[in-house]
Amino acid sequence: MLKCALLRRVVAVTASRSFSTRILCPVAPFSLNRPSQIALRLRVPGLVHIQSRKYSEAPEDAPAVISKEDLHNLVTGKVNEPYILIDVREADEVAAGQIDTAKWIRLGELPDALMASKTEFQQLYGFPQVQKDDNVIFYCRSGRRSANAVAMASMLGFKRVRHYDGGWLGWTSE
Repeated sequence: MLKCALLRRVVAVTASRSFSTRILCPVAPFSLNRPSQIALRLRVPGLVHIQSRKYSEAPEDAPAVISKEDLHNLVTGKVNEPYILIDVREADEVAAGQIDTAKWIRLGELPDALMASKTEFQQLYGFPQVQKDDNVIFYCRSGRRSANAVAMASMLGFKRVRHYDGGWLGWTSE
C-alpha cells in the first residue's frame, strides 16, 4: 500500500478530455488501495496533486458501467434495488432535461459534496447524503464526466459506484 495524503477537503478539481482527474488536497496520512491508478506529486507546500490514469491505458481499472437497459429497469421500478442516480452536468445542460429520479450535483462540486456533513449536504442538495456503501450511479451528457465522477468517488472510499456511459445523449436517443 502506498502512503500518501488523506482527502479532507478538496480545493480544486478540473477534468480534461483525456479522462484524467486532478484533485488538490491537504496532506495527512492514509493508504491508497490502488496505487497503480494514482500518481502523486507535490505541487505546493502542504498540498498533494493526485491524478488518475487514462482508462484506455488500463481496462481493468476502468469504472464500472451500467447499461441503458439496466438503468431503465432501475428508474422505472422494474428492478426493486435501492440506488442513487446523480447527474453531474452543468446547470444549462440540466435545464434541457434529466433522467427521472436523478439528483443533481455538478462535477466540480462532487468531491466537496461527498465529504460534506449530513446536514450541510441535505441543505445544499435537498436529498439525504450519499453514503460510502450506497449503490451510486453517475451520468453526464456523453459519459466522460461521469467516468471522472466514478474515479473521484472511488478515491474517496465509495465502494459501489458505476456510471451510465451513454449519458443524456444515449438516454434520449432510440
